[in-house]
Amino acid sequence: MIIDFLGGTNSFDVKNDLVAFEQGNSLLLLDTTNNSKVQMHGHVNQIMAICFCGQNLIASVSMGFKNHLQISEFDSFNRTFDDYLPDTDKKTVNIFMENINNQLILIEVNTGHRILVYDIQQYKLVFITDLDNLNPCNGFSYLLTKPKTKLCFMCNGQVTLWNLVSNSVQITNRITLKNIKHMDTNKSLNLIILILVTGDLYILNSEGDLISQLKAPDQEFAASTSFEQYLYLSTRSGKIFIYEISTLKFVTEIHANDTCYCVQLKHSNQILVFSLNDSTLVTMDINKRIILNQQNGHGGRINQVSWDPVQSNQFYSCSNDGSFGVSNSRGDKFSMSKYYIGQFQTKIKCCVIDNYRDDIYLGDNKGQLFVFSLNNVQFRIKEMQFSPAYQYLGVAFKNGFTIILDCENQLKPVLKLEDKLENISYVGIKLFQLEFDIVKVNTQAYSTSYIPRNDKSFNSLTIYNHNSVRRHQIDKANSQLSALALSIYTIEGTIFGFDLHPSKDYILILSNYGFVYIYKIQSSEKRAKITVPPFSRHLKIDKSGLYFAIAHLPLVNASDKQFIEIPSVEYLTKNAKVNKKMLPTNIRIYECGTGQVAEQINRIFSIVSLDFSNDGQYLLVGGKKGKISLWGLSQDLVQSAEDVIKDMKLNPFFWRDFQIYIDDEEIQEQDILDLDLLAKKLPNKPIVQSQKYQQIVNPHTILQTPGSASSRYELY
Repeated sequence: MIIDFLGGTNSFDVKNDLVAFEQGNSLLLLDTTNNSKVQMHGHVNQIMAICFCGQNLIASVSMGFKNHLQISEFDSFNRTFDDYLPDTDKKTVNIFMENINNQLILIEVNTGHRILVYDIQQYKLVFITDLDNLNPCNGFSYLLTKPKTKLCFMCNGQVTLWNLVSNSVQITNRITLKNIKHMDTNKSLNLIILILVTGDLYILNSEGDLISQLKAPDQEFAASTSFEQYLYLSTRSGKIFIYEISTLKFVTEIHANDTCYCVQLKHSNQILVFSLNDSTLVTMDINKRIILNQQNGHGGRINQVSWDPVQSNQFYSCSNDGSFGVSNSRGDKFSMSKYYIGQFQTKIKCCVIDNYRDDIYLGDNKGQLFVFSLNNVQFRIKEMQFSPAYQYLGVAFKNGFTIILDCENQLKPVLKLEDKLENISYVGIKLFQLEFDIVKVNTQAYSTSYIPRNDKSFNSLTIYNHNSVRRHQIDKANSQLSALALSIYTIEGTIFGFDLHPSKDYILILSNYGFVYIYKIQSSEKRAKITVPPFSRHLKIDKSGLYFAIAHLPLVNASDKQFIEIPSVEYLTKNAKVNKKMLPTNIRIYECGTGQVAEQINRIFSIVSLDFSNDGQYLLVGGKKGKISLWGLSQDLVQSAEDVIKDMKLNPFFWRDFQIYIDDEEIQEQDILDLDLLAKKLPNKPIVQSQKYQQIVNPHTILQTPGSASSRYELY
């Protein structure tokens, strides 16, 4: 009995609530109403094309020494036709198939083309014809024109149109365009849709005349499908745009994937099915915008599958596409997580599991060996940092697991600092030295810097639990590392970020309750509790240590506070509707010594990363959907930071003469989150800029005029 199929697919079709797709030699049928999969029938060789036909029939054709066609009733599973295609002395390299008015049209691509037409009501071959004067065909579709149905072939820069007559085909037109990569047709309006390698879209009528064209809004179009009056276009940015096909008026967009893009789409009623370039097949309800099913798999040959020696519900797989898969069961279904290993053209050939040491060893086609932690292969690395003398690398995984790797011994794991943690919202690692012998680098006063001589002893900061950071002292003796826990810094609420002050004397910890705690590293004394907006993220201290930045959610205007009931942080934490929309879009910069707001930037985009430049002049902001924004700080902040950075380079212990301390009585009134705005989709639109900021809009010295509402640009 087949339990489940895991794997990508190259051929599929959709009809109402049913999706048919191949899994190698097997044809599978997915019923989206109950998310169940059944195997329809199997072939001797790889299935190349699938097509729903008639009232309740589904056809599949495989390619091998002999090409094989099978037709079954998908409601009763009865096989109604099973035969090989007529022999040919030419080797088939591809097969296309479409159902047109109860006739099954098959196109065998070889050195030429062979068209086979079957009557699916009488289950007999109607006629065969050869077309030897065409370039190799890499796309096939049709138009329901009257009086004759038109067949459309996409052949290496040319589209040819043929009339389908009783027992032959007749060419009617040739359309020559350079670098055509995709062709589709709209059967309702009899339109031909072409996408070029440049990403441009062309729409032709049934006679081959150009009636409209469109350029992709951000990246080139990759594939298309159409249903009735709507056109669905995928782009390489992972989005699907929907247009009215007659006017090319934009309707809406669908975010399909962050890292992959659609290479094939099909639509039937409310069901949209698309395959990604990593061979994943996604079935979506287009009205509800929910994914009904996702068929994950490798995109290349599977070189090995291995069960976990201990866990009976987990197995591993490796593939020629450079990916390693971890599959876990959920009831009687298995789901796969893929991880791409190595560089371009790496092929993972084998894997072994070492349960004694909890390691997985992967070997590739280039003789390289990769070692991963068995406990953490299903979690992403979230942060890495070198030790002060660059002899070790600290790695923090998404689940809180934190280890030290030896950079001078092929990145061998040498020490575990933290184990897997539960219910954490942030992970991170900082490696540093408090007291050290220093090496002076460079001779110019301003560019002088200091590097520790070795890593015989250094400290680490890691997440201990949901509200605590722990400091270890790591010592090296007899080529072995050992760790001693020295301090724990605990806050109220849940940690949403922490950072180490450049002086190495303080740690700043961000709480979801809306506070930044400053602790003295060695004494664990709390020196400050600074008020920030609740649920802020991405705490980052500038290189001078004077300022820190956080990304926060939209806030209610100060004038509106008296009319709003202030919700508790506990309520917000449990409120799923608010949590789902908690994407920070604004930035505030605070003074470490006073807790006062120094600068702020409003409504940029969904922020996932921040960093200050080494000279204190710029703030770099990374967005969720591939956007990067570079901001120039105000002159007051830049001058203050530059002065301190200069002093720090002359004296690495500069900050020990300046102590940070803020009395608890100086805590400010807390800001209020704008719940109405959070309940909606947050905007990703151009922002209204602060007068003290200038946004760099390209790599050259072109800056947008601060505070300008127009799109005018000036040279800075």
